[in-house]
Amino acid sequence: MSVLLVIAAALIVLFFQRLIWKRVWNRGLRVQVSFDQQAVTEGEQCRLTEVVTNRKILPLPALEIKFRVNRELCFLDSKNTSTTDLSYRSDVFCMLPYQRITRKMEVACKRRGYYTISKIDLVPANLLHPQLLSEGRSCRAELYVYPQRSALKGLEIPFNQMMGQCLTRRFLYEDPFEFRGIRDYVPADGMKRINWAATAKTGELKVNQYQDTSQQRVTLLLNLETEGTHVYRALQEESIRIVRSLTEWFCARGVPVRFLSNAREAESENPVQSMFGTGSAHALHCKRLLARIELGKGQQDFARMMRNFQFERSDFWVLISTSQNKQLQAAARQCGTGGGTPQWIVPLHPEMQRRLELPGVKQYYFEVEARI
Repeated sequence: MSVLLVIAAALIVLFFQRLIWKRVWNRGLRVQVSFDQQAVTEGEQCRLTEVVTNRKILPLPALEIKFRVNRELCFLDSKNTSTTDLSYRSDVFCMLPYQRITRKMEVACKRRGYYTISKIDLVPANLLHPQLLSEGRSCRAELYVYPQRSALKGLEIPFNQMMGQCLTRRFLYEDPFEFRGIRDYVPADGMKRINWAATAKTGELKVNQYQDTSQQRVTLLLNLETEGTHVYRALQEESIRIVRSLTEWFCARGVPVRFLSNAREAESENPVQSMFGTGSAHALHCKRLLARIELGKGQQDFARMMRNFQFERSDFWVLISTSQNKQLQAAARQCGTGGGTPQWIVPLHPEMQRRLELPGVKQYYFEVEARI
């Protein structure tokens, strides 16, 4: 009889233990997954940090944390990683009461992109509770991987000529709202420029000076279409790198620049494009937009888009396109520009044909070795 009572008591204890475990295992349990940097450049490394906190008296003998991330983020310690279409990570923690555990993992960022971890799964293990329990939680870990700068090898001289042409046309007018200082009067100055207060104070005619206003603007046209059925991923990526290099160059010299493309980002069907801007903040914004381009979503017809673009008389544009089809050449011929000779940079592999026939457009062929 006593044996039966012991067995019954054990079963009752086991029942309540399972009931309590099922209800409270996830209480006071916090899990954070984050990158140590907001952005890196492709080819660099960063760290992914997991922080697990158990804020209750109940221990967790084995807690499995699962999440998935794009396979272009490569974990250097791959023993807990399974890679197929995505990289699936699974780490096990043994949590004592009121304990916090932090783990850091080195991640190699192989390719440009915008990467997020939006969900983590928690799976506890208990020998006395064989029923599988799990809980999904949302999180927001994001990482921008910027495109590298293009080396532009072989284009140094024409590139400098192109940039010099833009800079020499840059300062055309004075801005009457940007006061720069006072100087002596010369006969070519008009009466409206005279500063009468300074003239009365010094006894000599003085005139106002104003800052120059930049009328030259640059538009970078990024076409990521490729001809035929084969997709040249290396050429597409190099085109994006060229846009980054040109954008940073113009921003550093105070020239307003924008880029227009026919590519889409992962979370939108609209083409990825920027407004005119300059300075380091605008360059950073453009790098983020370039990182978000999702090549797998396809591209719009760029020749049709070019016919709808609006250019000011003084605008200067540079087309970066591997495709050299007749429709695109016709659209480039129609666009024209008052800001100087249009430019067309054609990234291509050494064995590819050079088929541009545009007398009014400067053409630069940029050879790219296949890397992707």
